[in-house]
Amino acid sequence: MDVMLFLKLAPGVIGLAGLLTYFMMRAREPVSDLELVNIVRRVRNIFLPLGCVALIMLSAWLILRPSPPDDDTSLSGLAASPYRLFAAETVADRHSLRRHPAPAS
Repeated sequence: MDVMLFLKLAPGVIGLAGLLTYFMMRAREPVSDLELVNIVRRVRNIFLPLGCVALIMLSAWLILRPSPPDDDTSLSGLAASPYRLFAAETVADRHSLRRHPAPAS
């Protein structure tokens, strides 16, 4: 298995495991007399499945999105290799020398 595919599938597997655990282990809890306990239970019962579904959707988006082109020559972000940066600096140095020649001594 490719490492990139594993990294793309990992959030979806975690989200699916969370949903299965939530639905399989969920027990009916009696209504408490304390309002704070009921609020915490409602918040947990809303946000836990939403978080799991968000992880599954993130994984689906990572897998289904179009891949960037391999011939990307931009120097932005992490795509720029150290060699490209060195080459760009060398070209910039050459251009600056053409514009401003060294004084003759």
